[in-house]
Amino acid sequence: MGPVFDLLAGIDSQVSRLHELLDSDAAAVAVADLPEFALRLHLLVTRLDAAHQAAVGMVDSCGALPPGPANLNAWLGASHHLDAARAGRLRRNSVWLTSHSMTASAFASGTITEAHVNAIRVVADATDARRAAFGEFESLVLDAAVHTDARVVARIMNAWAETVDPEAADEDADAAYDRRSLHLSEVGEGWDVRGWLPGVLGAELAGVLNEYMERARRAAEGDESVAPMPTSARRADALLELARAASAADLSVGARDRANVAITVGIDAAHRCTGCEGQQENVHSCNSTTSTRMLAGASATWAVGNGPGQGFLPRCLARWATCDGEITRVVFGPDSRPLNVGRTHRVVPAYLRRVLELRDGGCIIPGCDRPTGWCEAHHVRHWAAGGETSADNLALICRKHHQELHLGRWLITVTDGIPRATSTPERRRTSARRTPGLRDWHRQREAA
Repeated sequence: MGPVFDLLAGIDSQVSRLHELLDSDAAAVAVADLPEFALRLHLLVTRLDAAHQAAVGMVDSCGALPPGPANLNAWLGASHHLDAARAGRLRRNSVWLTSHSMTASAFASGTITEAHVNAIRVVADATDARRAAFGEFESLVLDAAVHTDARVVARIMNAWAETVDPEAADEDADAAYDRRSLHLSEVGEGWDVRGWLPGVLGAELAGVLNEYMERARRAAEGDESVAPMPTSARRADALLELARAASAADLSVGARDRANVAITVGIDAAHRCTGCEGQQENVHSCNSTTSTRMLAGASATWAVGNGPGQGFLPRCLARWATCDGEITRVVFGPDSRPLNVGRTHRVVPAYLRRVLELRDGGCIIPGCDRPTGWCEAHHVRHWAAGGETSADNLALICRKHHQELHLGRWLITVTDGIPRATSTPERRRTSARRTPGLRDWHRQREAA
């Protein structure tokens, strides 16, 4: 196929040799040289990426598509296994680079990345006025791109665009606002959340979530049983807390009912758990087969009241979900048709909830500052296992800690009518398992 393919074969061979060396010899690169090693690899990958995009541009300009695909995007999707958005971005960048040699040279030398190219191209190629003016600005933006990341380059390009083409810049702002989106879809037994917001709207959301995250961090400060969490997990918790607070404050009673998730739990066994008699502890700790049948074996499921979505619920979370809230008794026949529907009532009535709020003042978990409005009433001994719905058998716990409690990570005891929470060995073991890499990294730093 010619010398170019011989060169590619040589590069492939050298990459294979590099992998073999790294796999066989842990000390192939000295620890002190690892940053330089990673940086050089990044430079090589960037330069190869530039060569790849140049080749894609030549496929397009020469009309060298193989038989079958209708266009370059289709070929990139089929041969490169790229989604439509990634294939389109690769094609547009490759074609644009063929007529902008200065940017293409900077990319080929590794001084800028594909992200820089995309940030420049998206703005510079948007209108005729920008295309005409970009030649004079190209060297200036490339000088800046060498020293900063693509996000800053995008801001520079937007500021330049507003100068040379202000009307189009206003239209871009309107178009960006119209692009706002949030996608929420079921994936397996979980949910995939993704979307896009314009800069100022995204910053507004980030600011609110950051405050919720900071409050959670302060609540856990000094508690050695609480393991550090990834920022993404803390942000997810913050978003859920924000949604719950808004639901409690802004939605009418009927709207809250529709917005809530309906939990269906079969309770076809005995209404008392003899294995828990006389115990002041979490039902999660009960090993009774009666309790297991009662709150799990009968297929606990969940469903959204005002939208699509349903799934199964683990036993421990079925107990959590039925600990507080509203209960409706529905009797089904052998053919799964409802035979009788009872009245809906709250597990914890309003007057008793008020007593708990005055007594506990918020979540009783040590160090947690969640107020009463964010808390759920926890049955120290579950009502389905014979526990009474009374102040002596209830405690206020925020939703996060309530879930953890039913996972066996906290223990609630009631002494002289006052509930107290302590972390369990299970919580400490879970905390220890969650961040072994982080602790190992700290140990290595201390050893060095």
